[in-house]
Amino acid sequence: YVVEFWATWCGPCIASMPHLAELQEQYGEKGVQIISVSDEDLETVNGFLALKVQGDEEGRKYSELTSAYCLTTDPDKSVYTAYMEAAGQNGIPTAFVVGKDSKIEWIGHPMELDSVLEKVVDGSWDREAHIASFKAQQEFDAVLGEVFALAQTGEIDKALKLLDEKSAVIEDADM
Repeated sequence: YVVEFWATWCGPCIASMPHLAELQEQYGEKGVQIISVSDEDLETVNGFLALKVQGDEEGRKYSELTSAYCLTTDPDKSVYTAYMEAAGQNGIPTAFVVGKDSKIEWIGHPMELDSVLEKVVDGSWDREAHIASFKAQQEFDAVLGEVFALAQTGEIDKALKLLDEKSAVIEDADM
């Protein structure tokens, strides 16, 4: 499964829709199901789906564009809580690849799914290596946030000291 979080007001989410439809068509016969989840109410989502796709020469509506995969609503945010909050994610669009054993294989932007999905489907994905890289990136992001916060308050010496102390985290981040 690919569980993707989106919203009708999110430009990058909307821009990802054609790509998600292509991936569903490409991997559907291999057992992959893409499910896009919005925490908006059904009326809002249905209103959006009735709109014409901007720039689409065929004049399709978003409902036609996304018909290849599943869209659902989560107005009580229970699915959002189970995925996004549990994984420490707060920006959309965000996609989760759930592997054959029901474990999360990957978390990221839906436009970066191609090579990941291919490897998960063919069995060559290395979950442990990805987890190590993902954790290193999270640590790096946390250090960077601390450094920026210190720099914004004029505490440049403390920011530089923190960078020195955390240089191993920065080197470990798979950038």
